[in-house]
Amino acid sequence: EGLARRTYAVPVPARRMGQLEVLYDDVLLYTALPDGGDPTAGAAAETDAEAEEAGALIRVDLASGRSTTLMEGVVEVAVSADAGTMCVLLDEGGERVLRAFEAGAKPPDEDEDEGEIDPDRPGDLSGLVDLDGRVVLEVDLRREWAQMFHEAWAATEAKVHPSVLEGVDMAAIREAYSPLLGRVNCLHELLDLLGEMQAELGA
Repeated sequence: EGLARRTYAVPVPARRMGQLEVLYDDVLLYTALPDGGDPTAGAAAETDAEAEEAGALIRVDLASGRSTTLMEGVVEVAVSADAGTMCVLLDEGGERVLRAFEAGAKPPDEDEDEGEIDPDRPGDLSGLVDLDGRVVLEVDLRREWAQMFHEAWAATEAKVHPSVLEGVDMAAIREAYSPLLGRVNCLHELLDLLGEMQAELGA
């Protein structure tokens, strides 16, 4: 009810758009994709290829109606929870590069001494995030799921009411279901498996 009074026509031309981010009440960011396709087709028509398509990142100031192109070649953009920083995945000559800048601000063209900024040097000016120099955590999902399986069942046995355990062999249930771990392909399937085990208790 009253939707017409609560909507606002954003002052941008009809075009193919990717992501939309809201910085403040009167500032928006969106990615404008290259011409081609139906601009009114909507997200349902988006393919995997389009999801990876690079475009221009544009800032829209609703109060003035002014649009400013911040950068080109943007594949994906994410804004921090406090709307202070934006992390941008860029396609730079076929190479994917991650850069971080002040949200909604155009990256600087030169440093404080009016010198040229080295785009390959990590730092605040280039925004380049050095992924190679950071710690990489490798997770073996099957081992992680197995650990979750056994810990969840142990927690169930420790916390379930004693009356539920009367005539129930918890170890036998665990052994009966543990071979199915090899067929688990995602977290949701693991949770389904644990749910089936819980059902054996009448829970």
